[in-house]
Amino acid sequence: MLHIILLRKQRYLIMESLVLLIDDILNDELTLQQRGILITLLLVKEKDKKLTLAKFKAKVKYSKILEDLVFLQDKDYLKFSGYNAAKKSLKGKSVCPKVIEAIDFMNNLYGRGFQASSKATTSSLSARLKENDLESIKGVISNRWERWSNDPVMKSNLNPTTIFREKNFAKYLEDYLTTKVGSGAVSVNKINLKDGDTINKENVFELSETESYNVQCFELNAQGNRLGKPIKMIVTGQRLQRMIKTEIDNIKFGGYKTKEYIYKKL
Repeated sequence: MLHIILLRKQRYLIMESLVLLIDDILNDELTLQQRGILITLLLVKEKDKKLTLAKFKAKVKYSKILEDLVFLQDKDYLKFSGYNAAKKSLKGKSVCPKVIEAIDFMNNLYGRGFQASSKATTSSLSARLKENDLESIKGVISNRWERWSNDPVMKSNLNPTTIFREKNFAKYLEDYLTTKVGSGAVSVNKINLKDGDTINKENVFELSETESYNVQCFELNAQGNRLGKPIKMIVTGQRLQRMIKTEIDNIKFGGYKTKEYIYKKL
C-alpha cells in the first residue's frame, strides 16, 4: 500500500493518500490532472518525510486543484483535513446550467468523472457554448465517442480539453452535422430514455432513424405476459419505428400486443 500521511503538528494539517496500487492512479475515471496530483503527492512526500500541507501547497497551485482534491477524496483516493471547507467553498461558485448538463451528458456516456465547476475542465466548453447550442455540443460529445471509444489510441482524447479546443471543435461539429454519427445518444438523452425503459409509441419516433440501438425483444402472450428469454437486437431507429407501428396496428385491428422492446445502453 502506498501510504502518505502529513502528520498534524500544532497547526499542521493532514493529507493522506489512500492509493493501494499504481493501477488505481491509471483508473479511467481520473483526469490527467487528478492522476498528476496523486503522483505529485507521492513524489514530494518521498523526498521530504516531514512534508506539511503548507509545503505541499507551495509546490502546487492549490487553488486551481482544489476541486480535484475534493473529487479525489469523494472517490476515496486521498483524505485531507481541508476537505469540508473546500467543498463548502466550491458549492458557493455558480456554474452555468448548460455547462453542467453538457458535462453530465459526457460523464454518463464516457463513464468518467469530469467536474463541471472546474475551470481547467470547462473553460473551452464555456467558449463553445457561446457559439453553439447545447444540442450541437452534445452531438459532438457523442460523435467523438462513436469515433474513438473503440480505438485504444484515440480513446485517451475523450476529454473536455481535447474535444472543446477551438481548433478541433469545428471539424468535429462538421462531422456530426454531415454524418449524424452520434445522434443516437443525443436522441436518447433528449427523451430521457434510460437503460431498461420500454420503447413505445410515445418515444420511438423521437429516436434518430439512422442510428442503431441496443434492444431486447420479449414475446408476449394475449395477457401481456412475457414468454421466455428476450432476443438481443441491434436495430436502427427507423426499423424500431416500423416494429412499434406493427404492434400499434395489431391492437388497432382487434389483436393484441405480441412483442415488447426494451432499450439497453450500448
